[in-house]
Amino acid sequence: MQTSIVGRIRKLLEAVDAEIPGGDPRDVTLNQQLELLIAAGAAPYLEIVRPGRAFWTGTTTAVAGVVAIPTTAVMLALFNNAPDGGRSLVIDWVAAQNVVSTAVAAQAQMLALVGQTRETAPTAAAITFKKMNGLVGGANQQVDSSAIPIIGGTALPATTGIAANWFPLGQNGVKTGAGATPGYGMYQQVDGRIVVAPGRYFAMHVLSTVVGETFQGFIAWHERQVTLG
Repeated sequence: MQTSIVGRIRKLLEAVDAEIPGGDPRDVTLNQQLELLIAAGAAPYLEIVRPGRAFWTGTTTAVAGVVAIPTTAVMLALFNNAPDGGRSLVIDWVAAQNVVSTAVAAQAQMLALVGQTRETAPTAAAITFKKMNGLVGGANQQVDSSAIPIIGGTALPATTGIAANWFPLGQNGVKTGAGATPGYGMYQQVDGRIVVAPGRYFAMHVLSTVVGETFQGFIAWHERQVTLG
């Protein structure tokens, strides 16, 4: 979150003005390490969600996890269709939910990929975007999003879908029993550590120890005009 603070700082270089007698709320003071201590007046992500440019989407049908590092295969991916210099996709969190399981113990790990090359826009998959503030979801054009989604069955371009570009994301999910009941999953806060530039992809998949474990994938992000470089 961006924070702007306006106030008066006295004895800046001395760092001894720890507290003003009587408590003048107009003054900003420092501790002995020259640090400014502040308290947020709102929930951390409120100003990200409130304007309506924060979204999430997910696959509506299950996609089988892979049993080797993928290349162009995806479970769910977003392409940033903004022009150069346009909005970036700032990834907030990624998740996967097991929905069909086999009758053996299994482990799974989310994988993610950030495209390193500008690509041509794909055809959008028929899944909707939901606004995190709950005010009218829909297709990417309907919610004024720069993202275009693709799901399993549509491959990444070969210049983006490279095995060496995939990395593990978060902790693995574990099904310790041998029952076929689904339910385990994985969730990872990203909080803006991944930024998808215009013309690039962000993709996720699930690496599983067992063939036949299937998952729904989810991505949440917000869109912001930022200077990249």
